Amino acid sequence: MPDAFSRWRDGPVFVPSNTNVQLASLAVPAGSYVIFAKGYAKLHGGGGTKLALQLTAGSDFDRLRVGIDATENHVTHARRSDETGFALNVLHSFAAPGTITLTCSCDADDLDVSFIKITAIHVTSFSNLPE
Repeated sequence: MPDAFSRWRDGPVFVPSNTNVQLASLAVPAGSYVIFAKGYAKLHGGGGTKLALQLTAGSDFDRLRVGIDATENHVTHARRSDETGFALNVLHSFAAPGTITLTCSCDADDLDVSFIKITAIHVTSFSNLPE
């Protein structure tokens, strides 16, 4: 069995507003994993939106929510970025083969998500404690 599994999707993957889209999935055999996902989102149009991402492995997950806005700040006349990178991670032990998923939604304007990657590294054990 390999020690690491990875899937990638260069995209762009179109994410319509108010729709939850599965960006990528990765099937893994039973075992314990350290899991990472990354990519970047760019506004499809010219407005702004709030991006919500979730990396899920069984009952464990990581979430990220970020605003993307391409409007001009009238005080500083600075233009904010219309794209943002993201990274999530989660630890999970699968008793049987399982699937890891990365999903995305946005609330106002459409998005394009690109250079998506999910990587699961098989480990013999891990510790996952709150601070």
